[in-house]
Amino acid sequence: MIGSDSSLLVALRDMIRAIRAYKTVVEEHAVVRKECASIRASVSDNDNDYRRRNLAKLMFIHMLGYPTYFGQMECLKLIAALGFPKKRIGYLGLMLLLDERQEVLMLVTNSLKQYALATLCSIRIVKKVPDLAENFVNPVVSLLTEKHHGVLLTAIQLCTDLYNLNEEALEFFRKICTEVLVKVLKDVVNNPYAPEYDVSGIADPFLHIRLLRLLRVLGHGDVDASDSMNDILAQVATKTEPNKNAGNAILYECVETIMSIEDSSGLRVLEINILGRFLSNRDNNIRYVALNMLMKAISDSDASIRKRALELVYLLVNETNVKPLTKELIDYLHVSDQDFKGDLTEKICSIVEKLSPDKIWYIDQMLMVLSELEHGVVVVTVYAGSFMTSLDMGAFSISIIKAEQAILQCLDVAAKAPHWPIGVDG
Repeated sequence: MIGSDSSLLVALRDMIRAIRAYKTVVEEHAVVRKECASIRASVSDNDNDYRRRNLAKLMFIHMLGYPTYFGQMECLKLIAALGFPKKRIGYLGLMLLLDERQEVLMLVTNSLKQYALATLCSIRIVKKVPDLAENFVNPVVSLLTEKHHGVLLTAIQLCTDLYNLNEEALEFFRKICTEVLVKVLKDVVNNPYAPEYDVSGIADPFLHIRLLRLLRVLGHGDVDASDSMNDILAQVATKTEPNKNAGNAILYECVETIMSIEDSSGLRVLEINILGRFLSNRDNNIRYVALNMLMKAISDSDASIRKRALELVYLLVNETNVKPLTKELIDYLHVSDQDFKGDLTEKICSIVEKLSPDKIWYIDQMLMVLSELEHGVVVVTVYAGSFMTSLDMGAFSISIIKAEQAILQCLDVAAKAPHWPIGVDG
């Protein structure tokens, strides 16, 4: 609901019904023009009684794609008004209707400095006019100590937008905010049950995820920041319920964070355990997410992350997932850096050697790997068949022959040998 006043909702609903009732664009334009003219007249008369209703209508008209810039000052008037319902619709309207007009932006900036709950509007301003970002770096830090989860969520989003625009902001947050964010996450993980933030028995997964994503950035490349978040990441990894979708979403972000921050052997064990559970999950979506996470990490630009991810795959592969994992690894072998091909080839060959389900599959994988070597081979034709020893023992043999045209023609000639794989005569 936009407001508590039922007349506000009725008036908005009536306008929406009227617009939707018409079948042509021309008829819709006519209704919108009439409504906008009425709202302009009300704005000119400085009508306080209908300001909220008018702004609610303007937000819907804006979402239809019509110009509504004349409602920006009405947003500021509602923000400055007494009473939460008016402020709420004022902030919401400003998020939607704000444009790049500098005179309005200056008024908005000055107004927002007076209200902690105006973070969403600050996000909008930063995205519209990046040059104003530095005005919000210091104020946002105080919002991270708020208890209300809605304020925390928007403050974290504002931090994210600020460091994306300014590298200095990232260093500032890393020094000032890391410990604060760790404390917030500890409170979320360890606080008693709060029904207003509960999602399927999980305490506010949305705040969990936002915090983990921000900590991931702050910990990347910084040993001190990474050390300060080790304990809480271990708590998230061990305390989060893995049988709920909300819990799996948190665990996914936790693994991403562990993979991105500086090395901690204890956390790596937890990371492997979580991914192992994901890969053995009956839900295809969860298995896909785990597989995609590993493959993304293997192709990361950071060599240490690539190596760590490859070690994870090697530890997690088993008889049930060897085929899809090997396929993904060989596919990546096609495009991997030359410096990484050696390690990747070694792991693939080791996996195939240990876990090959049958000889034909083994031969296929080995030939694909051989074709990717720096001075490797291009496989033109494969002849595969049963191989028997004098003691009737199972075995296999690989022979590589230079694919000269004369040899290929001889191999393709019809033969009377009973087990020759192609060209058998009768």
